[in-house]
Amino acid sequence: MEINNSTVYTKERLLKFNRFFARNQKFLWCALPIATAGVYLIGLIQSIFSELSFPVAVCAFMLTLFDIILPLMFFLILPKYALKKTKILGTVIEYTFTENEIFITVNNENIDEKTSMKYSVLQKAAKNKDELYLFLSPSNAFVVDLTEMPNEEKEQLKEALKSNLRRVKWK
Repeated sequence: MEINNSTVYTKERLLKFNRFFARNQKFLWCALPIATAGVYLIGLIQSIFSELSFPVAVCAFMLTLFDIILPLMFFLILPKYALKKTKILGTVIEYTFTENEIFITVNNENIDEKTSMKYSVLQKAAKNKDELYLFLSPSNAFVVDLTEMPNEEKEQLKEALKSNLRRVKWK
């Protein structure tokens, strides 16, 4: 098996990755509503047994604001801010996938690099519509454009990833 792919890191592609990453921070999205509900419950119990519920009401109000502002920040503000500082826009990455490893060639005005790595170096892989994210760490990933890849090659790549990685999400 040898699958070749070329991916250009565009602004839209990197924004989609940043949003995908933010959406998959399960701890954050579970902890906030639970903390808010806990503060409301404490406030309710305190208001039943005491008249000093103002500090708890202020905390509940602040957590509610935080529940609204944090998603807006993660989905709208931070991804666009991160793109203003990046130097990888327009970078072309050539991938060659084999049964046991990936060969990568990176070209832009700052980088001209060739490397290879075993699938075992990857922490996980996740497919999101037309893109595949190959995570090297919890927050760093290679983005692979799948729009031009034939279905047969997608299936071969999926099988290669599933046979070499423990965590593969392929939708």
